[in-house]
Amino acid sequence: HAALKYLLTKGESKPRLLRWVLLLQEFDIEIKDKKDVENVVADHLSRLDNPKVTTN
Repeated sequence: HAALKYLLTKGESKPRLLRWVLLLQEFDIEIKDKKDVENVVADHLSRLDNPKVTTN
């Protein structure tokens, strides 16, 4: 959601980003942030171990 907020609130953008802003304006979207305690599913998923992912 941070990327969408950035695109929609940035004053001047390069033409490449403006294309995405114009595309997003076609949709009626509302960005709502949730506190960590309210977003338990995402919190749980972010804590799961994924054996296929390797870190260096």
